[in-house]
Amino acid sequence: MFRYYRSDAAAALEAGNDIRTALLCFGLDASHGYERVHLDSLEALARLLVLYMQSKPLFRRDRSAIGPVDDLPTGEPG
Repeated sequence: MFRYYRSDAAAALEAGNDIRTALLCFGLDASHGYERVHLDSLEALARLLVLYMQSKPLFRRDRSAIGPVDDLPTGEPG
């Protein structure tokens, strides 16, 4: 969709991280200027993300953690 788009995911892969990545975007008009988007498009993207986060891994190797999660932020103060 975005032929020349460069993301942080590409940089992470080039740095040697063994991760799966994806880019999601809402439908829009006139990117990098006065952007116009329909509310239905934003809501559809939000629903897609919620369902994706609730789904189980598709690949066996992704079922186990690749690193510790102890230091991830929890939203709780200090």
